[in-house]
Amino acid sequence: MLIITKPLELPTVLGYDHRVRDDGTYDTVSLVDYLLSQVMTFAPAVLEAERHLLKRDEDVAVTLRSCNGAFEARTVLAVPAQYFRMVLARLNHTYLDGQLYGGCARRTLAQGGRAMVVTIHTGNEGAGGFWLRVTSSGSSPLPLL
Repeated sequence: MLIITKPLELPTVLGYDHRVRDDGTYDTVSLVDYLLSQVMTFAPAVLEAERHLLKRDEDVAVTLRSCNGAFEARTVLAVPAQYFRMVLARLNHTYLDGQLYGGCARRTLAQGGRAMVVTIHTGNEGAGGFWLRVTSSGSSPLPLL
């Protein structure tokens, strides 16, 4: 597992318009920022999604669940199936230090004056499927200087 301790600043994104734009594009950068904001805001939490190989055209539900029972599991949003791999690529490139076709990293994210360690696992290969899992364990003991 790749361990990255230097904090990466994450913008706070409180909402996200997940619709495909009129020109056919999809804002994966803001989407990933929004998803990571969710897992940090509701820490300790797990964010999960999987695109089933047999259901290629169905939207991919992204769910958030509490690690300590503080809230019920809920669907954060649904990503159009054709854009889900772009979401994985954004996660892998930016937050997993370029592990393009899947990987795992534990890294420190900073947001709103606090730092938190998150663990990110992704699968972005045909045979292994397309999935993500992001776990936040709560506030990190690492202070922001």
